[in-house]
Amino acid sequence: MFKILFSLILILMPVFSFAETIELKDGKVVEGKIVEETADWIKIDLGIGVPITYYKEELRNYNKNDAVQKEVSLPLVATIDELTAEQKKNLEENYVTTGVANIDLASKDTEIKVRPPNAEELTDAATKLYNSGCIQEALIKTQEAIDQNKDYLPAYRVMADMLQESGSADKSIPLYDKILEKDPNADEVFMNRGYAYGRLNQFDRAILDYNKALELNPKLFGAIGNRAAAYVKTGNMDLAKKDYENLTAFNKEQAYFGLGNIAAYYGNWEEALSYYDKTIQISPDFAPAYLMKGQILLQVDRKPEGIDLLKKAKSMGMQIPPNFEKLLN
Repeated sequence: MFKILFSLILILMPVFSFAETIELKDGKVVEGKIVEETADWIKIDLGIGVPITYYKEELRNYNKNDAVQKEVSLPLVATIDELTAEQKKNLEENYVTTGVANIDLASKDTEIKVRPPNAEELTDAATKLYNSGCIQEALIKTQEAIDQNKDYLPAYRVMADMLQESGSADKSIPLYDKILEKDPNADEVFMNRGYAYGRLNQFDRAILDYNKALELNPKLFGAIGNRAAAYVKTGNMDLAKKDYENLTAFNKEQAYFGLGNIAAYYGNWEEALSYYDKTIQISPDFAPAYLMKGQILLQVDRKPEGIDLLKKAKSMGMQIPPNFEKLLN
């Protein structure tokens, strides 16, 4: 008879309503789930993957509901037929889908030992889910990894990167903060946090993180390119140009395109066209270069060439500015 040997006897599954709030003395109200409290501080889960600590001296008021926990008990040794529907569902969700155990529930002649997946395995499973487009499921897996091992920094990194890429840059920043508290030399984390600040249009703050990333690793070309773009957003064109020139040693496509944009900003049309040509020579499928070159050709009265390039950019998926779109018809 097919038996499953469980090393985990009792599983506690918290169910949070996120109805608890704390009010700070500055008037800010934070809503989440209070998960820990001492005489001096409160930890509240905001749903971002890591609880945030507030000292009570900062608070004006707070309310707290009792957490609701659901118990799922599994027998030490059981056959598939002996498991309830709820236990089978729990088994499938918590063991099989992570890839830790490959269990054929229809088999009757194999004895399998099952253990809970560890934080590393849960994080790997989350990455696979995210790459498959299952974003919410991936975030749940990273939260499970963090719940199991609160010191496993790769889980925080994966969750932060996923949140940022899925449009929640604001929620990713506290996770990057958590990592940098434990590992202040994590150059790529500084770079990614800087990118998150950039997504929130906090470009000066982003530049500080890029500076730190490059202080730790001067060859981190992603930080060079991101800082150059942030400098452009803040109007520091000279610093942006310097970064793009340095970037030519690592990523010529991005560097030449950035230098072309700066030349176009100053109205140096021929210089801009030269850089866009270099970009296209390196990467013939780089649509933004066709778009920018086409617009400049229209500026310098080379209308037929400009229209052809805008049509090409449009065929490659680029959105054409309305004032130029009408020329394509």
